[in-house]
Amino acid sequence: MDVNIYKHSQYNTIMEKQTYEKSILLEVIGDTVENRIIDFLIEGRGLDYSKKDIAEGCDISRPTVYKVLPRLIKESIVKEQRMIGRIALYALNLTNERVKALVRLEETLLKDSMNSMTGEKINSIARAKSYLPAPAAV
Repeated sequence: MDVNIYKHSQYNTIMEKQTYEKSILLEVIGDTVENRIIDFLIEGRGLDYSKKDIAEGCDISRPTVYKVLPRLIKESIVKEQRMIGRIALYALNLTNERVKALVRLEETLLKDSMNSMTGEKINSIARAKSYLPAPAAV
């Protein structure tokens, strides 16, 4: 993790700079602003987020979220979940058929990724064992 130190007169402020990592789903469906928001909300299923949270989680600007979110709401992909004071919180609309298909796609991609990682790990363990001397006979 990158750490930047910003000096303010006699105080030092340490800010952690988080880097955005593209998910497996985005590699398949494409890395667009809309897809980043959908992917972020899929990963955080069951939770609701403010526009600021979405912007930070997707590594996009808040004005972009204000521009794109209404389209996703109109298409029933995202829904306004609740209000806390004047802040609206948004969540994925899990009743939408397109959203259901994307959730299933992500689950399949993750499962395939885990299976391939497990297979690679087993193969690397087998290769490593082939280099070890045979156990001594007792």
